[in-house]
Formats: sequence, C-alpha cells, structure tokens
Amino acid sequence: MGGFARKFALVAGVVALAATTAGVGLGVAGFGAGLGIAGVGSFTAIATAASVAGGIASLTSGALARTPPARGSVNAITIGTDQPMPYLIGETYYGGARVPADRIRPTIDKVPNPYALIVDIYSGAGPVEGLLDCRAEFQSLGIPPGGGAATGYAGGFLWAARQIGTTPEPAALSPRWAGAPGWGTAHHLSGYAALAWSLLFDKKGKVSQAVLRSSARSGKGQKAWDPRRDSTMAGGSGDHRWASPADIAGHDAARATWTFNECPGLQALRYTLGGLAP
Repeated sequence: MGGFARKFALVAGVVALAATTAGVGLGVAGFGAGLGIAGVGSFTAIATAASVAGGIASLTSGALARTPPARGSVNAITIGTDQPMPYLIGETYYGGARVPADRIRPTIDKVPNPYALIVDIYSGAGPVEGLLDCRAEFQSLGIPPGGGAATGYAGGFLWAARQIGTTPEPAALSPRWAGAPGWGTAHHLSGYAALAWSLLFDKKGKVSQAVLRSSARSGKGQKAWDPRRDSTMAGGSGDHRWASPADIAGHDAARATWTFNECPGLQALRYTLGGLAP
C-alpha cells in the first residue's frame, strides 16, 4: 500500500505539472481571449485537484511507510567527541561512550608507548546507584566494584578507576600511570558515571585487543523522584522530595532523597520536570 501511494502521488504530481504547463501554453499561444481564459481556468482546476490528490497520497505514503529497523547495540562501544549523553536506566550491561584514549610513555621491550588510558562514560545525570562488574567478551575481569586491578585473563595488564557521577565530583579519575597527554586533575567529569581503564599492552596484543574491543560494565542506573513515596504529595507516603533545578541547593537536597528504580515512567517524569540537571 505504501508503494502504491507513492506511485499515485508521483502520477498526480505529473498530472498537476502537465495541466499547469498546458494552461500556460494555451494562454500564450493566443487561441482567442475567451478560449485562452477558459483553457487556463479548466487546466488550473485540474492542476489544483491533482495537487491536492498528490498531497493526500504523499501523506498516506508517509503514514504507511515501514519504520526503519533499529541500529546499534547496548553492548557496543561508541567512540568520539560530543556524543549524545547516555542515560542508564535499571540494571543493565552497557559498552559505554568512549572519550579520550591516550598512549603513554616510551618504548619498553620493543613495544612503543605500551601504556594506555581509556575513559568510558556510562551515564550522565548522576549519581547512579552503582557500577557493578567490569567485563570483556561478556566475561568478568575480576575488578572490584570500587575499582582496582583485574585478575585472571587480564591480570597484570588492566586496572580500572571508577566514579558514579557525584555532583560535584571531588577529583578526576586517577590513571595507574601518570603522563596521559589528554588527561589531568581538572577532568572531574562531575555528574557522569565513568571508568578510566589503565592498560598495559601485552607483547602479543591478545589481552589488549580483547579489552579494547569489548570492554563493558554492568551497573544499576538512575535514581528518580517517586511522588508516591513523597508524603508532601496527595496520596504519597515517604521521604522522597522534589525541588526545582532552578533552586540549586534545594534540588541537591531533594536528589539526596531519591532511590534507584527501574520505572521508565518515573524517569520520564524526572526528564519532563528538568531533573536531569547536574
């Protein structure tokens, strides 16, 4: 049906164009004032009707067009600057949005710049409830929830520092090795749940490639205000509170009363009321 509507719109458009052109031709050709005016009027009516039909058909075609398939994956890592802000809802597994990736230091054992710092952002509008397990190829890397050294397959080659997106964040994520050219103490990333991976390139590159290609983190995402748990709201019961983001101190105090939830509706309410402000 969508294809038919598109074809009909095209035909109607051609009719409208032909009718308009024909009307102009009659007027210019000078077949007599009466005939010219009559001809223009008739063809104008046809062109108008055809244009309306074409417009309706175009709208019908758009309404009946199939929605394009969704692309991408929550497990994929996106790389670049000025990326859309990720927003972690519920307990999930996410590859993250990769920002800086810097190589550090001179050649060691014939491997140039063997150390790397890679920073992945998992959610804005923090703090989130928590970042849980670090993984590569869906396998746990054995890094503690609070950050530290990997064990097992990546042991001795990978370390991670993490933050949940406190606002303001007291300090920048700390790499294991100093000297990353694009990272410093001023990079606090306040309001962003993030990980800083410190990676030692193994000579054969197997561990490094696995981590660089497929590192991800499972975590519990956003907190939100629930009016049902706010005793100041009609029918509510509890200590949840809301304050406008325009009142920075009041909003910060209110946010401290929110709890983790997996409800898209409450997250949408937070967004609507402006509660994504850091």
